[in-house]
This record gives sequence, C-alpha cells and structure tokens, in this order.
Amino acid sequence: MTITGCTISNNQEVGGQGGGGVLNENGTMTITGCTISNNAANGDALVELVFTAEGGGIFNDLGSLIITNSTISGNTCFAFGGDPFFPQPASTFGGGVNNSGSMTITNCTISGNSSVAAGDVTFDTGYGGGISNSGNLQITSSTVAQNSASGDSGVGGGIYGGTRTGSSIIALNSAPVGPDFTGAGGLQSTGYN
Repeated sequence: MTITGCTISNNQEVGGQGGGGVLNENGTMTITGCTISNNAANGDALVELVFTAEGGGIFNDLGSLIITNSTISGNTCFAFGGDPFFPQPASTFGGGVNNSGSMTITNCTISGNSSVAAGDVTFDTGYGGGISNSGNLQITSSTVAQNSASGDSGVGGGIYGGTRTGSSIIALNSAPVGPDFTGAGGLQSTGYN
C-alpha cells in the first residue's frame, strides 16, 4: 500500500489490535508527504478487558514501512488496567509509532505524541512517547521532540528501543526513565545528531 499527500486524523482504535491511525500488519507500506495526527489506540480493561495499547498514530506490526516527508503529531496510546475484579498492569507502546518490523523514517517530524498507562496496580508502564521499537528502525534527517511516556513507570519519552539515527534531533521529550531515549540495543549514531 502507498499513501501519498494525505491527512489521517481523529481516528480511534479500541480493543488492543493497535494502530489508531494506520495499521500495517505484515505488509509492505510507503507513507510520503502525509500528516498522521490526533489519533488514538486504546486498551481499556473496563470496556474490552484489554490491558495494552500499541501505536497511537501508526502500528507497523511485523511489516515493512517507509515514512518520508511526513508529520506524526498529537497521537495517543492509552491503556487502563483498573478492572476492580481482575486488576492487571497496563502497558502502552508507541504514542506516535510502534514498530515490530522494519521501518525507515526520513525527513519527518514526530512531536506531541504520548504513551500513557494507568490503573490500580503499581506496574503500569508507558513505553515510547514518540516511538516504541522492537524491530529494525532507521531514522534520518528527522526531529523527535516534545513527546512523553508516563504511568507508574514511563520509559523512553522520545524513543524506546534500539535505533539507528543520522542527522536527526531527539530532544525535549519527557519520561521518568530515559526522557529522550532508552532501550535494549542502544542508540546507534551514524553521525550529525
């Protein structure tokens, strides 16, 4: 699938499948010159008995995704684990983007996204306010700024997970652990960050 020059905004996914704005499930996708904004992926234990949410703006689920000249902003990944009978830890992955496949991001802005986990236990964790990555991620000539991860523990306000970056800015993000970046695999710089 190729998406060019589009705005994908004000959409919502509820039930734990992920991808508030875009879901690429084991496919090949290119997004060019688009705005992905104000979308949400929600997991609510009180409604769906789902304690996780993935990819408020985009969820690349084991697929191949190339994003170029685009803006991913104001998206939210939210999970609530406060079921009074079966309380579970809530987890969220990627307020802006969650990637478990292969992803290349070039000349993009990822800002103002949030990964929020809440509930009645003390292990609710938001991962990756801007991006959560458990796959292969390359970011070039892009800005990841003013994103947030929160919960009992918020991890990786800008980016969570091993990432290769070049000629990019990762700054002014917020989280209790790793405000701009943290995660296994580290941040592998190819220079000029």
